[in-house]
Amino acid sequence: MRCFGRRGFAATRVRAIATEAGVTGPMINYYFESKEHLYRRLVEIVSDAMQARIALVATPPGSLRERLGRAMHGFVDFAIESPDAVALFFGAAYGPTEGRPDLDAGAMRDTGLFEIEKVLTEAIAGGSFVLRSDSTTADLLGLCEAALLKAIGREVTSGWKYDPSRGDRLKTELDRSMRVILDGIEARSEVPA
Repeated sequence: MRCFGRRGFAATRVRAIATEAGVTGPMINYYFESKEHLYRRLVEIVSDAMQARIALVATPPGSLRERLGRAMHGFVDFAIESPDAVALFFGAAYGPTEGRPDLDAGAMRDTGLFEIEKVLTEAIAGGSFVLRSDSTTADLLGLCEAALLKAIGREVTSGWKYDPSRGDRLKTELDRSMRVILDGIEARSEVPA
């Protein structure tokens, strides 16, 4: 993960992976058939782990704001605990496609956001949150994704420089973004005609 996360797929050599893992190049190919298979497997592992983490923290009880906050914080916690995994995921889901195996990046992004969409859909369907008449659940989900990309993506592209306050800072930033987003898209904020 560290090699792919730092250099991307195309620039990562099997020899570098083997050296980092403390094994030989042929062992990598024996167990994974190819660099492409290894990459796909790592992306799958990271996607599954991230999904499980978010599902765990986004479960009821709680209001939309509470559950959404826990889900967004779950992304931050996952990123802080596994920066190499998040760098690999961001590269695979949002990075350039040239020179790497074909992946369904859209499905990967959806997997990462599935639990957030579930929280939003449940709140809207249950009537505890009413969208403005000119907005959709997809609009709200897109805004949540954009907030995550801005906060965590900035850290990924900066190389995860040491910062002991990173987790709290990112959570505060996401809380502020979610407050602005939810207040702006909730029906009570509509101006009567």
